[in-house]
Amino acid sequence: MTKLARACLSLRAHFSTHLRPLAKAQVAPVPVVTCKRQQFNLYQHDHSLPADPERVKFGELPLASDGWRHRRSNGDYFIIHPVQRSYETYALSERSFAELGIREPLVENLKGQHVLSPTHYQVEGIQAVLDGSHMLLAAETGCGKTYTYLVPVVEQILRRRLHEQRREFNTPLVLIITPGRELAQQIGRVAERLTEGLGIRTRVVLGGRTKQQMLNPSFEDIDILVASFGAISKLVTSGIYRMEDVRYVVLDEADTLLDDSFSSKLLHLMRRFPFHKNHLQDLGADIHGTQLILAAATMPSNMDELLSKLVNVETIEQVVSPNLHRLMGHVTQRFMRVRKSDRPQILLDLVRKDAKRNVPTIVFSNKTPACDFVSLHLNGHGFSCVNLNGDMILKLRLGQFEKFQQAEVNILSTTDVASRGLNTVRAAHVINFDFPLYTVDYIHRVGRIGRIGSRNDCLATNLISSQAEIGAVQRLEHAARTTNVLRNVDANVKDPEEAAKREKAAKTEGIFFPGSDLDEVAKHFIGNTHRYRENIIIPKLYGVVQIKTNEEKLVEAAFESCAFKSLMSCVLGYGLGAAIGLFSSSVNPSIADPLAGEKQQTAREIFREMRQATHSYGKNFAVIGAVFAAVECVIESKRGVSDWKNGTYAGAVTGGLIGLRAGVKAGVIGAAGFAAFSTVIDYYMRHR
Repeated sequence: MTKLARACLSLRAHFSTHLRPLAKAQVAPVPVVTCKRQQFNLYQHDHSLPADPERVKFGELPLASDGWRHRRSNGDYFIIHPVQRSYETYALSERSFAELGIREPLVENLKGQHVLSPTHYQVEGIQAVLDGSHMLLAAETGCGKTYTYLVPVVEQILRRRLHEQRREFNTPLVLIITPGRELAQQIGRVAERLTEGLGIRTRVVLGGRTKQQMLNPSFEDIDILVASFGAISKLVTSGIYRMEDVRYVVLDEADTLLDDSFSSKLLHLMRRFPFHKNHLQDLGADIHGTQLILAAATMPSNMDELLSKLVNVETIEQVVSPNLHRLMGHVTQRFMRVRKSDRPQILLDLVRKDAKRNVPTIVFSNKTPACDFVSLHLNGHGFSCVNLNGDMILKLRLGQFEKFQQAEVNILSTTDVASRGLNTVRAAHVINFDFPLYTVDYIHRVGRIGRIGSRNDCLATNLISSQAEIGAVQRLEHAARTTNVLRNVDANVKDPEEAAKREKAAKTEGIFFPGSDLDEVAKHFIGNTHRYRENIIIPKLYGVVQIKTNEEKLVEAAFESCAFKSLMSCVLGYGLGAAIGLFSSSVNPSIADPLAGEKQQTAREIFREMRQATHSYGKNFAVIGAVFAAVECVIESKRGVSDWKNGTYAGAVTGGLIGLRAGVKAGVIGAAGFAAFSTVIDYYMRHR
């Protein structure tokens, strides 16, 4: 009966129409920063933060990376989690391209590139460019800045029918300048697809073949010219490309083009364009003004000062994204404190996991030697990897990035040459094998993932080793915890005094990158007993290069020593002297002179005299060769230079020592004679 009563009450409660209070739902906190040491975890709406976290100064907030300067911190980590989805970051506008005044054929070409609707930022940027003012487009990487300036520029050309006007060959209407070759190729492809069937012609000009293009130039009708800066500056100066009809100048990655490595030459090129007539060019066909458009993912603090050298800053309108100079809110970013010696193995572990899931990965290094090592290290362990850096010759560099883009390989090892502007939409994982010391470089590197069209599970992994890297990480962690903008994004624009000091130090010390980087690579290539590969395979152009063992290096050092050179010169000198002695004794007329009145010598006596003469000449030449080689080697080691003076000094010393046996005067004459003879021989050997 009791069980029956309980069942009835339960059924009544289940089917009752009376309202009952709901149990309070347990909502899991949304993580912002999670750490190995959980006391540093941060969640959204965390009450431990001040009411206005953006006002918290650096150093006032406890960070997980604060203890990373201690030697026992290896193995610690923290993760910055996404706080929004990619579709929320790059929200599409309700307005269409047609509503912005873009004609139908251009819209159809955009649809062919899977660009169906503009983002809010693109709407604002396209309208501003169409208005005709000088323009600065500043927005985070991957938000579609290329279409933001290309679409309105092409629309303006079609409206004014500028491409139908008669112009000289190699006289473009639009000049797009980039700091790198790969970016120029990418923009050129986008422009060609965008203008397909519209009668607008595009050409891409790259560096590396500039002399060939100057000696054997091609001439044709051009409307849009996309070029890397180094190539176009030389070709314009030489008169191969003419700039008098250019109506639009675009500086893509303007922050890089305006830094000290380009600024002086860029200003010289920009003086050719009538930017001051931009607002007058629609008043008449004979007025040619030029609209300046700058696109950048970062804005240095002295941007106005840099732009004032090109145009009147007050005439420049700015379209700035609200996400500029902020951490990418839709990309997971992991920071790992590791030892330098552990980085190669950790890299292998990360790549091995990516290979199992077929994840395209980009590995960034700060310097070319480290970039080369990463490529060789991964290829040596069976992971196909292509290498891309600025020190590669053009023949090797061309096509490397395309192999990664076209999925021929899934790993790209590169320096910051691939961090600016490239549309790496298929990449899903960025590994900073060397952590960038400048915030601007970190922004650009992480910007290779989480772009429009990228997958939603993108990840950036950072390996932190040095004290300088820890300082840079702490500022990033502070920005993540306070949702503040990133500071110090103008490090790519160098202080002239500091740059001059570094250049002077480099010339004095003979180095061009920190010794720690060289030591790191040398440890793997030279000083480490564990060799990752028996042979370094460099493309077929160069063949196979063998890694030298310690025994090979010892033998090579012995061959280069002064003692070995002196010994070899002694042996060769004896051989040469013996040959001369043998020849002179064999033709000596006193040996077989019938008029001498003496008894003719026997064959044995003749051979004995020949042997004595041969030995005498050989001994003298051996002494001269040994002394000369030893003196020249010592002089060359002390001077550190290999030139004609070494032979002259060595000849003077050798001749003086030999002549001193007959007196001071003979020594002086011998020194002068040997010095002159050595100089003549050295000149002949160097200039034959």
